Amino acid sequence: MTLKEVIDIHNEENFIFAIAVGADSPGFNHASIIYKWKDKIKVLDFYSGKIRKDCAYGDLGNKDYIYVQYNQDSIFYDFAIQIPVICEAIAEKQTLLNFGITYNNSTFDKEGNLLLQTSDYGLTCATFVLSIFESAGITLINLDSWKSREEDLEWQKYVLNFFINNKKIASEDLIKHFESNLGCFRFRPEEVAAASSFDVLPSNFELCEVHGILLCKAIDNGVVWFNESQVS
Repeated sequence: MTLKEVIDIHNEENFIFAIAVGADSPGFNHASIIYKWKDKIKVLDFYSGKIRKDCAYGDLGNKDYIYVQYNQDSIFYDFAIQIPVICEAIAEKQTLLNFGITYNNSTFDKEGNLLLQTSDYGLTCATFVLSIFESAGITLINLDSWKSREEDLEWQKYVLNFFINNKKIASEDLIKHFESNLGCFRFRPEEVAAASSFDVLPSNFELCEVHGILLCKAIDNGVVWFNESQVS
């Protein structure tokens, strides 16, 4: 897994896209897609219940975000080049999306419309990234290999309680979706980002979890620390 500072992304030659991850707040990582469109580097993500397209990569860089260099041997150019196209379609559509904790391979169509699969209600920042890759014909993770974790249930309960206490921004349907799906698989931002670096796709739970932990440590300690720790 090759990690680099987002603030240095303009130095990348032949840059197409990258998944950037950083600490949005203590205990909450966030994933964004950075991509090149008509010689301009742009950012797209699903942030606080909205599709965000006006964030600059410099903003992420100033927050010490790290990006994962995707594996060109497992994600071929003809597929990789579709990521910016899909991101632009979504950005142009400017559709509001629901927040949702389940994911069953929902995708976007060529006009940027979200095509929700059975039992899906909306997206998280991580499944927003997964759905974009799936729309480009790139399956990053093996859903069948995923496992439930107690920490993920606690995260889901925390978010549910936030919505219950802030009903002005949460519909009854959203709260019901959370309550009926507590304990479902959670796809963490750092694990989704790490998956793009692997030699074989889709990647399994164990590999994503291990490298996700490494990515979290790199976010906390910096890319220099990460590179030195890999050498030692």
